[in-house]
Amino acid sequence: MRQQIIKWVKRNWESYAVFQPAMPVHELMWLQHHVGTPLQEREHREPWGDSPESRLVAYSKVCDKIYLSDTEMMVFASMMYEKNLPLLFRVWRVTGPNQERGELVHTLPDKAFYTQSGLTEAIVIDIAHTGRVDEASAHYKLLSTSSLRGLTSCHSCKRERE
Repeated sequence: MRQQIIKWVKRNWESYAVFQPAMPVHELMWLQHHVGTPLQEREHREPWGDSPESRLVAYSKVCDKIYLSDTEMMVFASMMYEKNLPLLFRVWRVTGPNQERGELVHTLPDKAFYTQSGLTEAIVIDIAHTGRVDEASAHYKLLSTSSLRGLTSCHSCKRERE
């Protein structure tokens, strides 16, 4: 799956993702995987530069090693939307001694995009974000509650882990 996302990103490098029409894909990747990394990590990497071309060279050097993030979830949702397969990622922050509590952090894409487009159903992919935020222990995990659901049922829910 990673390779398909990377191919899409490179193919659409100077285009705009359907769910983020405010900036081109290269800016999203630059913000997430260069500007958004801690300064001590950036000091050991080459600068990405200001042009789409220089950013593509820099991204190509690290794309197989970077942690996938919300940006890649949005890219994957864009890929599937182009194939008429709407996806909705629900990202939960999982807490508690046994990770038994979850709180909805956000959805990708924003649910409003689908409802304004007249779509009422999508494949819902529930993702738990666990570990300390912005540290090596942080990661995403697919939850068993992912399913095909009407979008009206997922806009402001809290969930207890089963």
